[in-house]
Amino acid sequence: MKENDTDTLIYILAGMIFVPPMLAKFVPGVRDALVNWHILVTDNVLIPFHDGIGLDLPRVLIVLCAVGAIVSLIVLLLRARAARKEKAEK
Repeated sequence: MKENDTDTLIYILAGMIFVPPMLAKFVPGVRDALVNWHILVTDNVLIPFHDGIGLDLPRVLIVLCAVGAIVSLIVLLLRARAARKEKAEK
């Protein structure tokens, strides 16, 4: 299957959401940096990643909004691709 710009964009957006928490779980230096930058927290953790570090409610809401935006963008891009393909077949 040939990759196109839409597939590449989907991979980039998914990586932006899922790579930092995975790095935080396995690499202590990244974990400390994300806590220092206030991306992850140590207090009132709702979703823990490792050693009491994770996301609190406001950060969970931010992630949910980002995921919702990404899903909406993916649907928009897929619908546009389908419309272009249908137009090209006519």
